[in-house]
Amino acid sequence: MKRTAKLFLGLFFVALAILILISLVKYASIFGFLMVYPYVVSKISGFGMNPYLAQAIGIVVAVPLWYAIFRLFFSWKKDRRLAGMITIAAFFALHSLAMFLIQGDSLVHPIDGPAMAKFCTVNPLTGEIQVFEQALYDKFGQQAQRCSPELIEKYEKGKQFATTKNYEVTLERVESGFVSPATGKALFFYCTDPEGTVHFYASSGYCPWGGELQVITGEIVRKEREKLQKKNEQIRLEKEKKQNLKLKIEKERRERLVAEKKAKEEARKRVSAEKSLEAERNKFARQEKRRVHLENRKAEDAKAELRKERVAKKRAEKKAKEKAKKAAQLEKDRKHYEIVTAGWNKNNPAASKTRNVVAYPVFRNIEWNWPGFLSSNCRLYFRGEEKHGVSVTYTDATMNAWVLKSKGESPAQYKQRTPIVFSWKLAPEVYLEANLKHHTQNARFMIDLTSYYKGLKGGNSNLRWIEVTISGKDANDHYMEYTFQ
Repeated sequence: MKRTAKLFLGLFFVALAILILISLVKYASIFGFLMVYPYVVSKISGFGMNPYLAQAIGIVVAVPLWYAIFRLFFSWKKDRRLAGMITIAAFFALHSLAMFLIQGDSLVHPIDGPAMAKFCTVNPLTGEIQVFEQALYDKFGQQAQRCSPELIEKYEKGKQFATTKNYEVTLERVESGFVSPATGKALFFYCTDPEGTVHFYASSGYCPWGGELQVITGEIVRKEREKLQKKNEQIRLEKEKKQNLKLKIEKERRERLVAEKKAKEEARKRVSAEKSLEAERNKFARQEKRRVHLENRKAEDAKAELRKERVAKKRAEKKAKEKAKKAAQLEKDRKHYEIVTAGWNKNNPAASKTRNVVAYPVFRNIEWNWPGFLSSNCRLYFRGEEKHGVSVTYTDATMNAWVLKSKGESPAQYKQRTPIVFSWKLAPEVYLEANLKHHTQNARFMIDLTSYYKGLKGGNSNLRWIEVTISGKDANDHYMEYTFQ
Protein backbone atom coordinates (compact mmCIF):
# COMPACT_ATOMS: atom_id res chain seq x y z
CA MET A 1 0.00 0.00 0.00
CA LYS A 2 1.29 3.44 -0.88
CA ARG A 3 2.23 5.97 1.78
CA THR A 4 -0.49 8.43 0.71
CA ALA A 5 -3.17 5.73 0.91
CA LYS A 6 -2.01 4.78 4.40
CA LEU A 7 -2.18 8.41 5.47
CA PHE A 8 -5.76 8.83 4.24
CA LEU A 9 -6.78 5.52 5.85
CA GLY A 10 -5.28 6.61 9.20
CA LEU A 11 -7.11 9.94 9.06
CA PHE A 12 -10.38 8.10 8.37
CA PHE A 13 -10.07 5.90 11.45
CA VAL A 14 -9.00 8.83 13.65
CA ALA A 15 -12.19 10.62 12.61
CA LEU A 16 -14.13 7.44 13.39
CA ALA A 17 -12.63 7.30 16.90
CA ILE A 18 -13.56 10.97 17.47
CA LEU A 19 -17.17 10.22 16.50
CA ILE A 20 -17.23 7.31 18.97
CA LEU A 21 -15.96 9.56 21.78
CA ILE A 22 -18.58 12.20 20.93
CA SER A 23 -21.26 9.49 21.13
CA LEU A 24 -19.91 8.42 24.51
CA VAL A 25 -20.13 11.97 25.88
CA LYS A 26 -23.59 12.48 24.41
CA TYR A 27 -25.15 9.37 25.91
CA ALA A 28 -23.12 9.64 29.19
CA SER A 29 -22.87 5.89 29.64
CA ILE A 30 -19.52 4.12 29.74
CA PHE A 31 -21.12 0.72 29.34
CA GLY A 32 -22.68 1.89 26.09
CA PHE A 33 -19.47 0.67 24.51
CA LEU A 34 -20.36 -2.83 25.60
CA MET A 35 -22.36 -3.05 22.41
CA VAL A 36 -22.33 -6.83 22.27
CA TYR A 37 -24.50 -7.01 25.43
CA PRO A 38 -26.74 -3.89 25.42
CA TYR A 39 -29.82 -5.63 26.83
CA VAL A 40 -27.84 -7.59 29.43
CA VAL A 41 -26.39 -4.41 30.89
CA SER A 42 -29.84 -2.82 30.77
CA LYS A 43 -31.29 -5.75 32.70
CA ILE A 44 -28.51 -5.61 35.24
CA SER A 45 -29.17 -1.93 35.84
CA GLY A 46 -32.93 -2.44 35.91
CA PHE A 47 -33.10 -5.16 38.52
CA GLY A 48 -31.59 -3.30 41.41
CA MET A 49 -27.90 -3.75 40.72
CA ASN A 50 -25.74 -0.93 41.94
CA PRO A 51 -25.05 1.36 38.97
CA TYR A 52 -21.38 1.66 39.93
CA LEU A 53 -21.10 -2.11 40.01
CA ALA A 54 -22.76 -2.29 36.58
CA GLN A 55 -20.32 0.27 35.20
CA ALA A 56 -17.39 -1.62 36.74
CA ILE A 57 -18.54 -4.82 35.08
CA GLY A 58 -18.88 -2.97 31.78
CA ILE A 59 -15.37 -1.53 32.08
CA VAL A 60 -13.85 -4.88 33.06
CA VAL A 61 -15.46 -6.51 30.02
CA ALA A 62 -14.76 -3.60 27.65
CA VAL A 63 -11.05 -3.11 28.42
CA PRO A 64 -9.80 -6.53 27.27
CA LEU A 65 -12.30 -6.51 24.41
CA TRP A 66 -11.10 -3.15 23.07
CA TYR A 67 -7.49 -4.13 23.70
CA ALA A 68 -7.92 -7.16 21.47
CA ILE A 69 -9.70 -5.07 18.82
CA PHE A 70 -6.95 -2.44 18.71
CA ARG A 71 -4.28 -5.16 18.58
CA LEU A 72 -5.97 -6.42 15.45
CA PHE A 73 -6.40 -2.91 14.05
CA PHE A 74 -2.73 -1.93 14.47
CA SER A 75 -1.34 -5.29 13.42
CA TRP A 76 1.30 -5.45 10.66
CA LYS A 77 -0.46 -8.37 9.04
CA LYS A 78 -2.96 -7.39 6.44
CA ASP A 79 -5.60 -10.01 7.33
CA ARG A 80 -5.58 -9.16 11.06
CA ARG A 81 -5.66 -5.41 10.32
CA LEU A 82 -8.63 -5.93 8.01
CA ALA A 83 -10.42 -7.97 10.72
CA GLY A 84 -9.85 -5.12 13.22
CA MET A 85 -11.30 -2.58 10.78
CA ILE A 86 -14.38 -4.71 10.19
CA THR A 87 -14.86 -5.26 13.96
CA ILE A 88 -14.68 -1.52 14.73
CA ALA A 89 -17.19 -0.73 11.99
CA ALA A 90 -19.54 -3.46 13.24
CA PHE A 91 -19.28 -2.24 16.86
CA PHE A 92 -20.03 1.34 15.75
CA ALA A 93 -23.16 0.13 13.96
CA LEU A 94 -24.24 -1.93 17.01
CA HIS A 95 -23.62 1.05 19.29
CA SER A 96 -25.81 3.29 17.13
CA LEU A 97 -28.53 0.61 17.15
CA ALA A 98 -28.33 0.27 20.93
CA MET A 99 -28.60 4.02 21.45
CA PHE A 100 -31.66 4.06 19.21
CA LEU A 101 -33.42 1.19 21.04
CA ILE A 102 -32.49 2.12 24.62
CA GLN A 103 -33.28 5.73 25.56
CA GLY A 104 -31.26 7.11 28.42
CA ASP A 105 -34.28 8.63 30.23
CA SER A 106 -36.66 5.69 29.77
CA LEU A 107 -38.55 4.56 32.93
CA VAL A 108 -40.24 1.55 31.34
CA HIS A 109 -38.25 -1.37 29.97
CA PRO A 110 -38.69 -1.50 26.16
CA ILE A 111 -39.11 -5.32 26.17
CA ASP A 112 -40.90 -6.63 29.27
CA GLY A 113 -42.31 -3.31 30.51
CA PRO A 114 -41.49 -3.33 34.30
CA ALA A 115 -40.43 -0.11 36.01
CA MET A 116 -36.74 0.56 35.91
CA ALA A 117 -34.73 1.36 39.00
CA LYS A 118 -35.00 5.17 38.78
CA PHE A 119 -35.63 7.89 41.37
CA CYS A 120 -38.20 10.69 41.00
CA THR A 121 -39.13 14.05 42.53
CA VAL A 122 -42.11 16.33 41.80
CA ASN A 123 -41.63 20.07 41.21
CA PRO A 124 -43.99 21.76 43.73
CA LEU A 125 -44.55 24.76 41.44
CA THR A 126 -45.21 23.20 38.05
CA GLY A 127 -45.90 19.57 38.93
CA GLU A 128 -43.10 18.48 36.57
CA ILE A 129 -41.46 15.13 37.38
CA GLN A 130 -37.67 14.99 37.57
CA VAL A 131 -35.80 11.68 37.18
CA PHE A 132 -32.47 10.76 38.80
CA GLU A 133 -30.21 7.72 38.59
CA GLN A 134 -29.68 7.77 42.37
CA ALA A 135 -31.49 9.01 45.48
CA LEU A 136 -30.22 12.56 45.11
CA TYR A 137 -31.71 15.89 46.22
CA ASP A 138 -33.34 18.32 43.77
CA LYS A 139 -33.12 22.14 43.86
CA PHE A 140 -36.03 22.32 46.30
CA GLY A 141 -34.24 20.05 48.80
CA GLN A 142 -36.47 17.04 48.13
CA GLN A 143 -34.76 13.64 48.15
CA ALA A 144 -35.59 11.44 45.17
CA GLN A 145 -37.64 8.33 45.94
CA ARG A 146 -38.28 5.21 43.94
CA CYS A 147 -40.61 6.06 41.06
CA SER A 148 -44.12 4.71 41.63
CA PRO A 149 -46.26 3.42 38.73
CA GLU A 150 -48.42 6.56 38.97
CA LEU A 151 -45.37 8.81 38.61
CA ILE A 152 -44.01 6.66 35.81
CA GLU A 153 -47.37 6.88 33.97
CA LYS A 154 -47.54 10.62 34.53
CA TYR A 155 -43.97 11.08 33.37
CA GLU A 156 -44.42 9.01 30.22
CA LYS A 157 -47.71 10.77 29.50
CA GLY A 158 -46.05 14.15 29.89
CA LYS A 159 -43.29 13.13 27.46
CA GLN A 160 -45.85 11.93 24.94
CA PHE A 161 -48.29 14.87 25.01
CA ALA A 162 -46.15 17.75 26.14
CA THR A 163 -45.97 20.78 23.83
CA THR A 164 -45.07 23.30 26.54
CA LYS A 165 -44.10 23.21 30.18
CA ASN A 166 -47.80 22.72 31.10
CA TYR A 167 -48.25 19.61 28.92
CA GLU A 168 -51.44 20.97 27.34
CA VAL A 169 -53.46 18.47 25.25
CA THR A 170 -56.34 18.85 22.80
CA LEU A 171 -60.03 18.15 23.31
CA GLU A 172 -59.94 15.36 20.73
CA ARG A 173 -57.26 13.55 22.73
CA VAL A 174 -59.30 13.96 25.95
CA GLU A 175 -62.46 12.64 24.25
CA SER A 176 -60.60 9.52 23.12
CA GLY A 177 -60.25 8.50 26.80
CA PHE A 178 -59.44 10.42 30.00
CA VAL A 179 -59.47 7.57 32.59
CA SER A 180 -56.41 5.32 33.09
CA PRO A 181 -57.23 1.63 32.58
CA ALA A 182 -54.41 0.69 34.97
CA THR A 183 -55.20 2.92 37.97
CA GLY A 184 -58.79 4.00 37.26
CA LYS A 185 -57.90 7.62 37.90
CA ALA A 186 -58.21 10.61 35.63
CA LEU A 187 -55.44 11.02 33.09
CA PHE A 188 -56.03 14.71 32.36
CA PHE A 189 -56.75 17.90 34.30
CA TYR A 190 -58.18 21.26 33.30
CA CYS A 191 -58.49 24.92 34.15
CA THR A 192 -60.19 27.98 32.64
CA ASP A 193 -58.53 31.12 31.32
CA PRO A 194 -59.99 34.64 31.86
CA GLU A 195 -61.91 34.42 28.57
CA GLY A 196 -63.69 31.26 29.71
CA THR A 197 -61.80 28.86 27.45
CA VAL A 198 -61.06 25.45 28.98
CA HIS A 199 -57.48 24.11 28.72
CA PHE A 200 -56.61 20.47 29.30
CA TYR A 201 -53.33 19.22 30.77
CA ALA A 202 -51.71 15.83 31.11
CA SER A 203 -50.78 16.11 34.81
CA SER A 204 -51.91 17.85 37.97
CA GLY A 205 -50.34 21.07 39.16
CA TYR A 206 -50.96 24.77 39.12
CA CYS A 207 -53.00 26.58 36.52
CA PRO A 208 -51.12 29.28 34.59
CA TRP A 209 -53.98 31.72 35.34
CA GLY A 210 -54.06 30.93 39.04
CA GLY A 211 -55.25 28.10 41.23
CA GLU A 212 -54.69 24.40 40.89
CA LEU A 213 -55.64 22.16 38.00
CA GLN A 214 -58.91 20.28 38.54
CA VAL A 215 -59.70 16.70 37.69
CA ILE A 216 -61.53 16.39 34.42
CA THR A 217 -65.12 15.08 34.30
CA GLY A 218 -67.50 13.98 31.57
CA GLU A 219 -69.70 17.05 32.08
CA ILE A 220 -66.76 19.36 31.41
CA VAL A 221 -65.90 17.45 28.26
CA ARG A 222 -69.55 17.56 27.07
CA LYS A 223 -69.91 21.29 27.72
CA GLU A 224 -66.62 22.00 26.04
CA ARG A 225 -67.69 19.93 23.05
CA GLU A 226 -71.01 21.85 22.81
CA LYS A 227 -69.17 25.12 23.13
CA LEU A 228 -66.72 24.00 20.48
CA GLN A 229 -69.60 22.94 18.22
CA LYS A 230 -71.28 26.32 18.68
CA LYS A 231 -68.01 28.02 17.97
CA ASN A 232 -67.49 25.87 14.90
CA GLU A 233 -71.07 26.61 13.82
CA GLN A 234 -70.43 30.29 14.33
CA ILE A 235 -67.21 29.99 12.35
CA ARG A 236 -69.08 28.09 9.65
CA LEU A 237 -71.78 30.77 9.51
CA GLU A 238 -69.14 33.48 9.35
CA LYS A 239 -67.40 31.53 6.65
CA GLU A 240 -70.67 31.10 4.73
CA LYS A 241 -71.40 34.79 5.19
CA LYS A 242 -67.96 35.66 3.86
CA GLN A 243 -68.44 33.18 1.04
CA ASN A 244 -71.85 34.66 0.18
CA LEU A 245 -70.38 38.14 0.32
CA LYS A 246 -67.56 36.99 -1.89
CA LEU A 247 -70.04 35.41 -4.32
CA LYS A 248 -72.11 38.60 -4.29
CA ILE A 249 -69.03 40.68 -5.00
CA GLU A 250 -68.02 38.24 -7.74
CA LYS A 251 -71.53 38.40 -9.21
CA GLU A 252 -71.49 42.19 -9.16
CA ARG A 253 -68.05 42.15 -10.74
CA ARG A 254 -69.25 39.82 -13.49
CA GLU A 255 -72.35 41.96 -14.09
CA ARG A 256 -70.15 45.03 -14.25
CA LEU A 257 -67.82 43.27 -16.69
CA VAL A 258 -70.81 42.21 -18.82
CA ALA A 259 -72.14 45.78 -18.80
CA GLU A 260 -68.71 47.14 -19.71
CA LYS A 261 -68.37 44.56 -22.45
CA LYS A 262 -71.83 45.45 -23.77
CA ALA A 263 -70.97 49.16 -23.69
CA LYS A 264 -67.70 48.46 -25.51
CA GLU A 265 -69.57 46.38 -28.10
CA GLU A 266 -72.09 49.18 -28.65
CA ALA A 267 -69.28 51.72 -28.93
CA ARG A 268 -67.49 49.43 -31.39
CA LYS A 269 -70.66 49.08 -33.47
CA ARG A 270 -71.18 52.84 -33.41
CA VAL A 271 -67.58 53.43 -34.50
CA SER A 272 -67.97 50.76 -37.18
CA ALA A 273 -71.16 52.42 -38.46
CA GLU A 274 -69.42 55.80 -38.52
CA LYS A 275 -66.50 54.27 -40.40
CA SER A 276 -68.89 52.64 -42.89
CA LEU A 277 -70.68 55.96 -43.41
CA GLU A 278 -67.33 57.71 -43.88
CA ALA A 279 -66.29 55.00 -46.35
CA GLU A 280 -69.53 55.51 -48.31
CA ARG A 281 -68.92 59.26 -48.38
CA ASN A 282 -65.36 58.73 -49.57
CA LYS A 283 -66.58 56.28 -52.21
CA PHE A 284 -69.17 58.76 -53.46
CA ALA A 285 -66.53 61.51 -53.52
CA ARG A 286 -64.18 59.26 -55.51
CA GLN A 287 -66.96 58.38 -57.96
CA GLU A 288 -67.84 62.06 -58.38
CA LYS A 289 -64.19 62.92 -58.89
CA ARG A 290 -63.84 60.12 -61.43
CA ARG A 291 -66.99 61.31 -63.26
CA VAL A 292 -65.62 64.85 -63.48
CA HIS A 293 -62.29 63.47 -64.64
CA LEU A 294 -63.98 61.37 -67.34
CA GLU A 295 -66.00 64.35 -68.52
CA ASN A 296 -62.85 66.48 -68.71
CA ARG A 297 -61.08 63.68 -70.52
CA LYS A 298 -63.95 63.35 -73.00
CA ALA A 299 -63.80 67.09 -73.63
CA GLU A 300 -60.04 66.87 -74.15
CA ASP A 301 -60.50 63.86 -76.45
CA ALA A 302 -63.07 65.81 -78.45
CA LYS A 303 -60.64 68.71 -78.76
CA ALA A 304 -57.87 66.31 -79.76
CA GLU A 305 -60.18 64.69 -82.31
CA LEU A 306 -60.95 68.11 -83.79
CA ARG A 307 -57.25 68.90 -83.93
CA LYS A 308 -56.61 65.53 -85.54
CA GLU A 309 -59.33 66.13 -88.09
CA ARG A 310 -57.85 69.54 -88.91
CA VAL A 311 -54.37 68.02 -89.24
CA ALA A 312 -55.73 65.18 -91.40
CA LYS A 313 -57.56 67.71 -93.52
CA LYS A 314 -54.38 69.75 -93.96
CA ARG A 315 -52.42 66.61 -94.82
CA ALA A 316 -55.07 65.56 -97.32
CA GLU A 317 -54.95 68.99 -98.88
CA LYS A 318 -51.16 68.82 -98.96
CA LYS A 319 -51.26 65.35 -100.51
CA ALA A 320 -53.79 66.56 -103.04
CA LYS A 321 -51.51 69.45 -103.92
CA GLU A 322 -48.53 67.11 -104.21
CA LYS A 323 -50.60 64.70 -106.30
CA ALA A 324 -51.68 67.53 -108.55
CA LYS A 325 -48.08 68.67 -108.77
CA LYS A 326 -46.96 65.14 -109.67
CA ALA A 327 -49.75 64.87 -112.23
CA ALA A 328 -48.61 68.14 -113.75
CA GLN A 329 -45.03 66.85 -113.78
CA LEU A 330 -46.15 63.62 -115.42
CA GLU A 331 -48.07 65.58 -117.99
CA LYS A 332 -44.99 67.69 -118.59
CA ASP A 333 -42.82 64.55 -118.92
CA ARG A 334 -45.36 62.99 -121.23
CA LYS A 335 -45.29 66.03 -123.45
CA HIS A 336 -41.49 65.98 -123.30
CA TYR A 337 -41.54 62.27 -124.16
CA GLU A 338 -43.76 62.98 -127.12
CA ILE A 339 -41.36 65.67 -128.29
CA VAL A 340 -38.26 63.48 -127.80
CA THR A 341 -39.72 60.33 -129.35
CA ALA A 342 -41.19 62.07 -132.36
CA GLY A 343 -40.54 60.02 -135.46
CA TRP A 344 -39.79 56.75 -133.55
CA ASN A 345 -41.24 53.64 -135.10
CA LYS A 346 -43.57 52.25 -132.47
CA ASN A 347 -44.80 49.38 -134.61
CA ASN A 348 -41.34 47.85 -135.12
CA PRO A 349 -39.06 49.15 -132.39
CA ALA A 350 -36.49 46.42 -132.90
CA ALA A 351 -35.86 47.57 -136.53
CA SER A 352 -35.40 51.15 -135.42
CA LYS A 353 -31.75 51.99 -134.92
CA THR A 354 -32.45 55.62 -134.15
CA ARG A 355 -31.54 56.78 -130.68
CA ASN A 356 -33.57 59.35 -128.87
CA VAL A 357 -30.90 61.73 -127.68
CA VAL A 358 -31.48 64.20 -124.88
CA ALA A 359 -28.73 66.76 -124.53
CA TYR A 360 -27.83 68.06 -121.06
CA PRO A 361 -25.06 70.42 -120.05
CA VAL A 362 -22.06 68.58 -118.67
CA PHE A 363 -22.00 70.35 -115.31
CA ARG A 364 -25.37 69.29 -114.00
CA ASN A 365 -27.10 66.13 -112.78
CA ILE A 366 -29.19 64.02 -115.08
CA GLU A 367 -32.74 63.32 -113.82
CA TRP A 368 -35.25 61.52 -115.96
CA ASN A 369 -38.67 59.93 -115.43
CA TRP A 370 -39.68 56.88 -117.40
CA PRO A 371 -43.14 57.51 -118.83
CA GLY A 372 -45.84 54.95 -118.45
CA PHE A 373 -45.10 51.43 -117.16
CA LEU A 374 -41.62 49.92 -117.03
CA SER A 375 -41.32 46.19 -117.49
CA SER A 376 -38.36 43.96 -116.68
CA ASN A 377 -34.97 43.77 -118.44
CA CYS A 378 -34.10 47.43 -118.00
CA ARG A 379 -30.50 48.22 -118.96
CA LEU A 380 -28.34 51.22 -118.09
CA TYR A 381 -25.35 51.61 -120.38
CA PHE A 382 -22.53 53.99 -119.52
CA ARG A 383 -19.57 55.10 -121.56
CA GLY A 384 -17.00 57.57 -120.44
CA GLU A 385 -13.38 58.34 -120.01
CA GLU A 386 -11.14 56.06 -118.01
CA LYS A 387 -10.34 56.58 -114.32
CA HIS A 388 -13.49 58.52 -113.73
CA GLY A 389 -16.59 57.39 -111.80
CA VAL A 390 -20.25 58.17 -111.66
CA SER A 391 -22.98 57.68 -108.98
CA VAL A 392 -26.43 56.48 -110.03
CA THR A 393 -29.50 56.42 -107.76
CA TYR A 394 -32.67 54.62 -108.83
CA THR A 395 -36.08 54.71 -107.13
CA ASP A 396 -39.41 53.41 -108.29
CA ALA A 397 -42.96 53.83 -107.14
CA THR A 398 -43.15 50.43 -105.41
CA MET A 399 -39.75 50.69 -103.73
CA ASN A 400 -38.50 47.50 -105.47
CA ALA A 401 -34.86 46.46 -105.27
CA TRP A 402 -32.50 46.19 -108.24
CA VAL A 403 -30.17 43.32 -109.15
CA LEU A 404 -27.22 45.01 -110.82
CA LYS A 405 -24.46 43.55 -112.94
CA SER A 406 -21.34 45.37 -114.05
CA LYS A 407 -18.60 44.34 -116.44
CA GLY A 408 -15.50 43.42 -114.48
CA GLU A 409 -17.31 43.66 -111.12
CA SER A 410 -19.12 41.18 -108.89
CA PRO A 411 -22.92 41.16 -108.89
CA ALA A 412 -24.47 43.25 -106.12
CA GLN A 413 -27.98 43.88 -104.86
CA TYR A 414 -28.97 47.34 -103.76
CA LYS A 415 -32.08 48.56 -102.00
CA GLN A 416 -34.01 51.66 -102.95
CA ARG A 417 -32.24 55.01 -102.67
CA THR A 418 -28.85 53.28 -102.41
CA PRO A 419 -26.24 54.92 -104.66
CA ILE A 420 -24.72 52.68 -107.35
CA VAL A 421 -21.06 53.64 -107.55
CA PHE A 422 -18.78 52.22 -110.21
CA SER A 423 -15.77 53.34 -112.26
CA TRP A 424 -14.13 52.71 -115.64
CA LYS A 425 -10.82 51.50 -114.28
CA LEU A 426 -11.16 48.12 -116.02
CA ALA A 427 -12.99 49.07 -119.19
CA PRO A 428 -14.16 52.27 -120.80
CA GLU A 429 -17.64 50.84 -121.22
CA VAL A 430 -19.76 49.71 -118.27
CA TYR A 431 -23.38 48.68 -118.23
CA LEU A 432 -25.82 47.75 -115.48
CA GLU A 433 -28.77 45.47 -115.84
CA ALA A 434 -31.79 45.61 -113.61
CA ASN A 435 -34.41 42.83 -113.57
CA LEU A 436 -37.43 44.13 -111.71
CA LYS A 437 -39.57 41.69 -109.75
CA HIS A 438 -42.79 43.50 -110.59
CA HIS A 439 -43.94 45.97 -113.21
CA THR A 440 -43.61 49.47 -111.94
CA GLN A 441 -45.02 52.75 -113.05
CA ASN A 442 -43.20 56.06 -113.42
CA ALA A 443 -39.73 54.72 -112.67
CA ARG A 444 -37.34 57.52 -111.89
CA PHE A 445 -33.59 57.63 -112.54
CA MET A 446 -31.10 60.15 -111.20
CA ILE A 447 -27.51 60.17 -112.41
CA ASP A 448 -25.48 62.17 -109.91
CA LEU A 449 -22.16 63.43 -111.23
CA THR A 450 -21.22 65.29 -108.03
CA SER A 451 -18.68 62.71 -106.90
CA TYR A 452 -17.19 62.77 -110.35
CA TYR A 453 -16.76 66.51 -110.27
CA LYS A 454 -15.31 66.47 -106.74
CA GLY A 455 -12.54 64.16 -107.94
CA LEU A 456 -11.23 66.80 -110.35
CA LYS A 457 -8.46 69.19 -109.38
CA GLY A 458 -9.56 72.72 -108.67
CA GLY A 459 -13.16 71.84 -109.43
CA ASN A 460 -12.52 72.18 -113.20
CA SER A 461 -13.58 69.24 -115.32
CA ASN A 462 -11.54 67.91 -118.21
CA LEU A 463 -14.42 65.54 -119.00
CA ARG A 464 -15.08 65.83 -122.69
CA TRP A 465 -18.18 63.71 -122.72
CA ILE A 466 -20.28 61.07 -120.88
CA GLU A 467 -23.06 59.03 -122.37
CA VAL A 468 -25.77 57.15 -120.49
CA THR A 469 -28.21 54.91 -122.28
CA ILE A 470 -31.41 53.64 -120.65
CA SER A 471 -33.28 50.94 -122.49
CA GLY A 472 -36.22 48.72 -121.71
CA LYS A 473 -39.76 47.84 -122.52
CA ASP A 474 -42.89 49.59 -121.58
CA ALA A 475 -46.19 48.12 -120.49
CA ASN A 476 -47.09 47.23 -124.09
CA ASP A 477 -43.82 45.32 -124.50
CA HIS A 478 -42.44 48.00 -126.83
CA TYR A 479 -38.73 48.49 -126.78
CA MET A 480 -37.63 51.96 -125.70
CA GLU A 481 -34.18 53.44 -125.47
CA TYR A 482 -32.93 56.82 -124.23
CA THR A 483 -29.44 58.18 -124.38
CA PHE A 484 -28.14 61.04 -122.30
CA GLN A 485 -24.93 62.84 -123.36
